Amino acid sequence: AAKLEWSKVWSKKFMQRHGLPTAGFAIFEERDAAATYIEQAPMPIVLKPDGEPGWPPLATFGRIAIALVVLYCFAVTLRPVGFLIPAALASAAISYLISPRPVAAALCGVGLSVVLFAIFRFALGLSLAPFGRLLTG
Repeated sequence: AAKLEWSKVWSKKFMQRHGLPTAGFAIFEERDAAATYIEQAPMPIVLKPDGEPGWPPLATFGRIAIALVVLYCFAVTLRPVGFLIPAALASAAISYLISPRPVAAALCGVGLSVVLFAIFRFALGLSLAPFGRLLTG
């Protein structure tokens, strides 16, 4: 009985298999197929995601681990190096993890660090040092 509540896909297939009355349904693995169905389906329509997601690929866990290391390095270098350089490097690295385009990631890192510094320093009045004592002496 719990599985009937937990997985909409499983419950719909169960009802169909046993001849139990249920509203019409369709199951999609691909977004484009679902979008086409929605455009052509009679209204009203109800969309429900299945409650039984799969595990992400192992590479995803590796990228999460890399992001954690990058954020740890950002936190450790923030005081001695200042805000701008660690923020630019961390932003660029995480941008690259999301979309591996080196030039775009570098531009994102530099732009984001400058904009965040301006917001934190001037709009919010936080006392961030742009460059830390390692760079300024």
